[in-house]
Amino acid sequence: IVIATIVGSRLGHVFFYEWGYYSQHPAEIFKIWEGGLASHGGTIANIIALFLFSWLVSKKPASWVFDKIVIAIALVDEQRNIWRTNGSAMGIRVSTQRRDASGSSYTDI
Repeated sequence: IVIATIVGSRLGHVFFYEWGYYSQHPAEIFKIWEGGLASHGGTIANIIALFLFSWLVSKKPASWVFDKIVIAIALVDEQRNIWRTNGSAMGIRVSTQRRDASGSSYTDI
């Protein structure tokens, strides 16, 4: 799954966002340390990897594999959402400096 995430995220970025550049510089595709990952490419690759795992390794229906992984995905996603909101999802008071459409600054509590 980790390998599928990295490879799929990189290929998603290459094909969805920067194909014009990478078609002229194919050696640059492997330089993931320079940035350029697309989460939807990783998602597509994870789904494909789970289907392959269910058919080739576990010999069980794909729904069995998806059932086992959905809990881990939900927990990781919830933690990511907590980090993204700086803890406000847990009831922690967070104040943020914001600007409205006219450019005036205000504090969002």
